[in-house]
Amino acid sequence: MEKNIKNNVNAYEKLPIGDKEKQLWLILKKQLQKYSILREDIAKSIDAGKFDEAINQLKQITYLKNSVTDNLDKLIAANIKDAETKMQLLKQLEQANMVRALL
Repeated sequence: MEKNIKNNVNAYEKLPIGDKEKQLWLILKKQLQKYSILREDIAKSIDAGKFDEAINQLKQITYLKNSVTDNLDKLIAANIKDAETKMQLLKQLEQANMVRALL
């Protein structure tokens, strides 16, 4: 995998995430690995003069890129929902603590 992608993957994996995010992340991580390998394969095909093979690989990477984008959008939405849920819980806890302080 490219260095930048690896760094982002490592940083994300250190974050606390819910079960839904974990499932989506595993799918996305595999796709990112495939993307990186496919990019390398395209370069090798071009270097070897296998242009028809490179064209087929480019078609594959385009499909994969769209799939990665879709799954990334799903992961972002799941993270936002999880954050909103946690914020609601924190507000409820804060309200409960305020009531306790008044008693």
